[in-house]
Amino acid sequence: MDHQNLYKQYTTLIFKFPKGDLGGFLLFVLLIPLCLVLSTVFAVDETLANGVVSAKYFWFYGAMGVTALVSLLAFGFKRAVFKLYPIDFLLLLFTGFVLAINYLDFGYRVSTKWVLLVQLLLLFFYFRIALQDKTLRFYLSVFFVLTGLVEAVWGLRQLYGFIPSNHALFKLTGSFFNSGPYSGYIAVVAPLALYAMLKDAVVFKRKFFIGFLPHYVRFIVSILTFTGVALVLPAAMSRAAWIAAVIGCGFVLALHYLHKKPVLDYLILQRKRVILFLCIGVVLLACGAVGIYQLKKNSADGRALIWKTTLQVIAKHPMGVGLGHFAGVYGEEQAAYFESGKYSDQEELVAGNPEYAFNEYL
Repeated sequence: MDHQNLYKQYTTLIFKFPKGDLGGFLLFVLLIPLCLVLSTVFAVDETLANGVVSAKYFWFYGAMGVTALVSLLAFGFKRAVFKLYPIDFLLLLFTGFVLAINYLDFGYRVSTKWVLLVQLLLLFFYFRIALQDKTLRFYLSVFFVLTGLVEAVWGLRQLYGFIPSNHALFKLTGSFFNSGPYSGYIAVVAPLALYAMLKDAVVFKRKFFIGFLPHYVRFIVSILTFTGVALVLPAAMSRAAWIAAVIGCGFVLALHYLHKKPVLDYLILQRKRVILFLCIGVVLLACGAVGIYQLKKNSADGRALIWKTTLQVIAKHPMGVGLGHFAGVYGEEQAAYFESGKYSDQEELVAGNPEYAFNEYL
């Protein structure tokens, strides 16, 4: 394949868009506020009460206001066609259901979580509209991966004592309040960085060409980010983030190497090898599960108690308890459980006052 054909297939230059895409000016007008939204993770203000969390709320609200205004103006002028998919209707239905339950149980009391849910719904559609443009997708992916690189470096500096963490109990928090959301964030970035590395590696098989410059940049940023995440994620000690990163990266690898191959035919021809690898995988998975449990046994037992108590809450409130009201209802249910005297010594040891349900699987 010559340079010109490869250029047409892979490159995404600032002023050379496929027919029908946004113009260069509109693209950058829309790119800036969306990047501001993605920069929410960096917001920290020590002058505010709980400034690590509060600053992110204020920054997000402001960035959402700018994004809403710019999106309406940009796509109003462009009059882009927006196609709806079933997932869009399901998300609208879910949000409406949550708000309706909250209103029926507690009346019209606007809380921070209520506002946040509505803004996240709007943000979803802003991104849905914007990401119809493949050039904008490219540059937003670069910026998103770049935020992961900044967080990885931030965490490494905390790990080696150059800067303090944001929580007395955790050495590694990045720009977050504790290691949990920090680990979750960089675990989400890792598969995207891996995808960009695999996607852009093809341009290095040819001689240097200035048209590939955006892909050279994305490849370098992605490989630095992936390396940084690989270095800092194990130290964060978040088992959920480890599992998420491994599954996410495995999915990316599977799509990259198998999407053009007759997978079913290959599995049939190599069934003995596949069975062998599956057996080995099951054994490794079982050993890994035991190891992960023993690594932070009390934490896992605490999560099991939360799930056990949450099941009782779900039985009594199958439609939910309303936004922001989980902690109170959970506390009452856990108190009733301990008053019954049916608890174990380990449950007494690990019981706490959780603010979040951690019940996605339930």
